[in-house]
Amino acid sequence: MTGSGPPALGNPCRCPPGLAATLRDYQRRGLTWLAELTDLGLGACPADDMGLGKTVQVIALHLHRGNGPTLVVCPASLLGNWEAEIRKFAPGVAVRRFHGSARSLFGVTEGFVLTTYGTMRRDAAALAEVRWDTVVADEAQHVKNAQSSTSRALRTIPSAARVALTGTPVENNLTELWAILDWAIPGLLGSRNAFRKVWAAPIEAGVDPAVTRRFADLIGPFLLRRRKSDPGIAPELPPKTETDHWLGLTPEQVVLYETYVRDCMRRIEEADEETRRGLVLKLLTGLKQICNHPAQFLKQTNPKLGGRSEKLELLDELIGTVLAEDGAVLPLHAVRRHGAPARAAPHQGRDRTPVPARRHAGRRARTHGPRFPGGRDPGVPAVAQGRWHRAQPDPCRPRDPRRPLVEPRRRGPGHRPGLSDRPDQAGAGAPLHHPGARSRRRSPSCWHARSRWPTPCCQPARRR
Repeated sequence: MTGSGPPALGNPCRCPPGLAATLRDYQRRGLTWLAELTDLGLGACPADDMGLGKTVQVIALHLHRGNGPTLVVCPASLLGNWEAEIRKFAPGVAVRRFHGSARSLFGVTEGFVLTTYGTMRRDAAALAEVRWDTVVADEAQHVKNAQSSTSRALRTIPSAARVALTGTPVENNLTELWAILDWAIPGLLGSRNAFRKVWAAPIEAGVDPAVTRRFADLIGPFLLRRRKSDPGIAPELPPKTETDHWLGLTPEQVVLYETYVRDCMRRIEEADEETRRGLVLKLLTGLKQICNHPAQFLKQTNPKLGGRSEKLELLDELIGTVLAEDGAVLPLHAVRRHGAPARAAPHQGRDRTPVPARRHAGRRARTHGPRFPGGRDPGVPAVAQGRWHRAQPDPCRPRDPRRPLVEPRRRGPGHRPGLSDRPDQAGAGAPLHHPGARSRRRSPSCWHARSRWPTPCCQPARRR
């Protein structure tokens, strides 16, 4: 559910002085919309598709306002991109990072300050002491849970204007959109409970289409959603290609899956309402990890990889196919720690690359192409998204139909994507119970040394 777009605007804003870019028509309309809302003291949520220029529109907004410093809060993987874009499109504007051990806000009176959600969460008090003109939350789905420490910390930072950038304003339910808009435009949608009762419950139940239309009219002035496929937006961009791969669970994954579900459901039934929400989220996260690879769920440091996950084997095959064609690939995973048992796989992909190394790798890739072993290196920074992209292929080169360009993220309840998305449906082709699975009631010797959960990897080799 997204807004239908901004209301009719006056004359589009001119490109502000100091902007070293020529804005497209739809980008100028976006800048005009941002300028009008922020000049009124209101917030905004640009929700354009990735690649349509949300960053350059925010840079242009900073130059247009010219009232003070702008704070950008973003994932660590985007710090380098923001810094490069600011230096490219606004070369006369100061930009500094508030990140790392030597971070400081001394003398901040203008320009951009870039920080991460983790740093913001730890140093919210220091950030709150600066008189920010604009606070920008990039990848604003990081604050979709209003009760999280990240969301609470962000709300303590005062500013004259707030801008929430996200390509996915709704991922699971409308409460996530409420959390984002309640930060950007406090009070617009009322309290969380009132929003669930008046808007979210009827819309998600689909009982009255008129409620959906009224809600779209309500949020339309504050949420601008434009897609690459919209007429006149970006006709030169190729369409996105998505391919699903159906995979089964290994016996080890089946044991972990069943045991974890049984244990978590027992704890959920015994918990109070507030604790129950956290346990449900923990359950979903654990199931995704199990479906990715048992070593991710068990947090094994030097795990055996082969034969334990069909998903990892498929990823290895797809990356090999891409590299054989001299292509490039960017895996994106949804778990910060142990995000890639694949980092020990034959292709040696990097997981959670440090920010300085990521900046160097990105700069080198832009100027000299990616660095691989023996002239090629598929290792790239992995960021938390839960899908993977391949660089746009040469249209003159045939493409292997088995290789997806994009693995889609989670959609509605009726959608059944691959293992990385719907953990409750992951491995739909495999039974939930394996006849050879061992029970928790068996001897404690079958328990893994680093986990509460029994796993066949501890059984003798002849029984694997």
